[in-house]
Amino acid sequence: MTSRRKKITKKNTRTILPEAVYTFMVSGSTRLWGIFLIVLSLLAFAAMAGYNSNDPSWRVAGQEEVKNWLGPAGAWVADVLIQSLGLAAAVLAFPFITWGWRIMMLRGLPKLWRNLVTWVVGVLLASLFAAFLPVADFWADSWQIQNFTMGGIMGDRMFFFLKQLLSDAGIGFYPLITAVFFWGPSC
Repeated sequence: MTSRRKKITKKNTRTILPEAVYTFMVSGSTRLWGIFLIVLSLLAFAAMAGYNSNDPSWRVAGQEEVKNWLGPAGAWVADVLIQSLGLAAAVLAFPFITWGWRIMMLRGLPKLWRNLVTWVVGVLLASLFAAFLPVADFWADSWQIQNFTMGGIMGDRMFFFLKQLLSDAGIGFYPLITAVFFWGPSC
């Protein structure tokens, strides 16, 4: 009696194409997905590098010439990413390069859901961290972003929430943090 596992993983032997051609096509299409992820990430980096706050986008109306390196689409993408996440937008695009490389080399993505959750949490924490940074000259002068810190809207909101939480909890909050940090894992 064959096990259920073998029935599920049994190869489909009824293909029109020879096995070598079928394997080549599957690996080739998989490699194309990896290349697509790498190109997508590089385009996001290029759009953010060519960011100009005066480019026409969802928050700036105008007929000015687009200065972004990727044209109007790049201006829209860069504006949304930089306004919402600040400097953490680079953290948003970076994993696509590594994932694309793994897919292109046919190594796969182990534990995909864990990677996705870690990616989202990492982007949010990077945005919060960037909100703690002092505003750089390029942020206020050349990019002309006066209303937000370097964490963008998300970083500002999380920073405000954290500040409110710590100020409302008062001094009683710190012993709890200390207890969890120092004695929590060993209990």
